[in-house]
Amino acid sequence: MKNIVRAVGVAVAALSLSGCFLVPGKFVADVDIRKVGDFNVAYKGEVLFQMPDDMFGGKSAAKPWNDAFATCYASGRTSTDEFATAEMRASSADDSSAHADEDADQREVVCTAKQIAAMRAEYNETKKAAADKQAKEADNVAQLFGFAGAGDEANQKFAATLMKYEGWKSVIYRGKGVFDVDYRYAGKLTHDFIFPIFPKTDIIIPFVMIRKRADGAIAVSAPGLVGGGMKALASRAKSLGQAVGSKDMPEAPSTQGVLTITTDGEVLSNNTEDGPATVPTGKALKWEVSPVTERLPEALIKVK
Repeated sequence: MKNIVRAVGVAVAALSLSGCFLVPGKFVADVDIRKVGDFNVAYKGEVLFQMPDDMFGGKSAAKPWNDAFATCYASGRTSTDEFATAEMRASSADDSSAHADEDADQREVVCTAKQIAAMRAEYNETKKAAADKQAKEADNVAQLFGFAGAGDEANQKFAATLMKYEGWKSVIYRGKGVFDVDYRYAGKLTHDFIFPIFPKTDIIIPFVMIRKRADGAIAVSAPGLVGGGMKALASRAKSLGQAVGSKDMPEAPSTQGVLTITTDGEVLSNNTEDGPATVPTGKALKWEVSPVTERLPEALIKVK
């Protein structure tokens, strides 16, 4: 058991820190289960390609240069603080004038145009190098997990590849890791079903999963709609005694949508807020999903 716990913990850590994710953005998802043995799944909305920094909040857009970032000293030394503001700089200048007897290497003075130009060039070069490095790392990790890459050209090819598979009615890459998706699939309740499955990757965290039980009941769940699926892994690890909780997992900050399950079967269990509602086609279960959602949508439906 200790080995199992350790393995789950390692998997959570590895995917969280090293993986790339295809997670829901804004969406509407519908699942319909019929007693005659049919099912339909529809997902319309965004699918987002995200790296761990996007999901854990570690990635932020580079700030454009502002002359308030520049600090110059009487000795000729300079420094850059990208969190400084004009107000802070003015206050600092007032303080330094009151301490004219300070060491020249500590006493602030007004920066010359030449000093500001040099600091601006160094700042922009450093930020560009960091962005290039991050883009290369993202591309390498994407390829490691079976994707063509993380750049726009690779994502365009990925969208075209998805269109070759059944159910993907429309996949349009908008840029910046955002895909507009229209997916619809109809099938028979003779086998398990998961959505989505992506070509050339063996790591699957389903947005929607339908599983057929031996007693005739159908289990429907949506682990990938909450926290990009990582909260499901975190909950599993926690149940096994691993010191990893859902609060440590990413929140998929752009996820916002509604999952609805309709059926003419008997709803045996579900974890919606309000329970089944009567609709013309039988019963409807609804979950509203947001970045802070903790509950993984689940329902058990008897069709025999």
